[in-house]
Amino acid sequence: MTASNIEIFNDLTGRILGKLYLDFPMPSFLAADHFVEAATAWNEKCQMDLPSKDAEIFIATAQWLIRAGYIHGQVIPYTHVSDAVLTAKGLEVLNAIPKSLVSGPSLGEQLAEAAKEGGKETVKGLVNEALGLGARIFGPMIGIP
Repeated sequence: MTASNIEIFNDLTGRILGKLYLDFPMPSFLAADHFVEAATAWNEKCQMDLPSKDAEIFIATAQWLIRAGYIHGQVIPYTHVSDAVLTAKGLEVLNAIPKSLVSGPSLGEQLAEAAKEGGKETVKGLVNEALGLGARIFGPMIGIP
């Protein structure tokens, strides 16, 4: 069974945020081929390699994270994001300690660890928690109750 776009988005979001959290405050180079299995695929009609669907979703995910204010970086279509770094919003969300833990690792630490270990369900849950927390924290600031 193939994964849906939202499942791929959640996985990529977790891996991107986890990497940037570990690298913070240093900017990172996020290459599509480091995040997806095959960043290009041979196109018989064009007689050349073209970006794969997964590479397109990787770039779209990075662009969404930039537009939503979680990361900053320069998107180079279909290949990479240069100078990627967490924004203040992204860092604040990832530094949050989940309510379920009185004390313990932050969301960013948990996300980085889960992304390294490949725990897709754990990453999915942490991404949902981080994005939800971001909406609760920053929504009222921009007029969203």
